Amino acid sequence: MVTVSVTFSEEERALIKRENFDTYVLLECVPHNARPDRDERIYYLTVRNLLRGSYEFMAENHVDAKDFEAAVVERLKLLKTLLEEGSTAAKSKTVEI
Repeated sequence: MVTVSVTFSEEERALIKRENFDTYVLLECVPHNARPDRDERIYYLTVRNLLRGSYEFMAENHVDAKDFEAAVVERLKLLKTLLEEGSTAAKSKTVEI
């Protein structure tokens, strides 16, 4: 089992809300014991999942757990970049032509 939890700063939370990133899908997750009759949405790691607490992923083995961990880290880096760009874009700029 891999548990993902993130502590967002107040500024990051504000940017997530302003940019509507709460439904942003960080990763599609298909646990080894997935059942087709279950709600498909539980197989998506979204920013909202992390804002509410933690997200648990059932990996089949140690290699799958490490792969999942690496993928989550990469996607969180991308999210951080998107949030930083969003905060930069929010500042007003004057362009002279």
